[in-house]
Formats: sequence, C-alpha cells, structure tokens
Amino acid sequence: MLADNDQQLIDAVRRAYSAAAERPKGKHPFPVGKGFAKSLGYPKKLLARLPSVSVEGFAGVSNVATAAEIPAGSRVLDLGCGAGLDSLIAAEKTGPDGRVIGIDFSSAMLDRARRAAEEAGIKNVQFLQAEGGNLPLEDGSIDVALVNGLFNLNPKR
Repeated sequence: MLADNDQQLIDAVRRAYSAAAERPKGKHPFPVGKGFAKSLGYPKKLLARLPSVSVEGFAGVSNVATAAEIPAGSRVLDLGCGAGLDSLIAAEKTGPDGRVIGIDFSSAMLDRARRAAEEAGIKNVQFLQAEGGNLPLEDGSIDVALVNGLFNLNPKR
C-alpha cells in the first residue's frame, strides 16, 4: 500500500498528464506535442502520417518505439502509453499477427490513444487503464516492453 504522500504525488501527476491530454496546447510542467516529439528524434514524416490526436498529446521522454526492435507477430506492452504514439508505431511494426497493449493511468490520455487507433484503422492495439505497479497482464504474456517516461514518475525510485 502506498503512503499518503506517495498517493498524493501519483494523483498530482495523473492530473497534470490528464490536463495535457485535455489541453495539449496549454501550459504544462513538461513539454507536450509534435514539436517536442520531433526534438526527441521522431521522424517528421512519421509524425505527419500518424493521427494528430496522438501526436498532439505526446508527452514522453524519448523516441523508444522508433528505435526498438519489435518482431512481426510479437506481443508488445507500452507501459505509460499516454496518447498512444508509441503504441501505434509498435502496432505497425508487429503487424496484424501481433498485439500491442497500451496501459496508462490517465483516462484522458487513453481517450486520445483510442481515438488515434480508431482514426488510423489500427486493430491490433488495446488500451487499458491501470497504474504501473498493478498491471492487468498474465506472466509471460509480453515479448517486448516499451516504457517512455514512466519510471521517472515513480515515488519509490
């Protein structure tokens, strides 16, 4: 069980990320959006063809999905998926025989991610709401895990 101050921190971070999802062009304590994603090395052409609802809400810390080796047919976890940018990239890499599960603790970010997957017509991705310490997954069900900024928010780090 988390201490009260740890839960308060988690709740504050959830509110901040939810605000970024709800108003990505607003002022936030961290960078958000397409320009930030480009600065981290996401290719401009890739960002241009992915749904803007996902790109505009991007709030990660790296371009992990573009660099990750994701074999065709693999089962991928995108932990802290946010607006779904890395999940969509992983879903393309793993192909129709693979599966991507994006997990985030912000329902507002997950709303963006789901809209983006629908807009892109990507069917091999699923988005679930959960906290990083309590994942709704069976042991051994994942081949590749992507984490783009979640661990820096852990109150126990």
